[in-house]
Amino acid sequence: MRLQIFDIHSFMLQVNIVFYFSFNKASELLKFVLNKAKADPTIQEAYLHVQLGNDEAKNFYLHHGFVEDGIIRDYYKRIDPPDCYILKMKLRDA
Repeated sequence: MRLQIFDIHSFMLQVNIVFYFSFNKASELLKFVLNKAKADPTIQEAYLHVQLGNDEAKNFYLHHGFVEDGIIRDYYKRIDPPDCYILKMKLRDA
């Protein structure tokens, strides 16, 4: 069985997370997505990247159980700052 990692933030950006943050629906959406990921036995971990300086998004995910797992330098090519935090959440034991 090949284990997969699910990129939560990229998914949430696709459904316009700014709208959900502003209407306090982000928590509901995140819980829904995490439950779907947990239901798939091939997904072991959720991860996301958040641009340095986006403290609102970073704190949101930390509040929901993600942990910081480092910084990637020059991750973004067209925005400043170009660096991002990596946040992860273990969904199940290996």
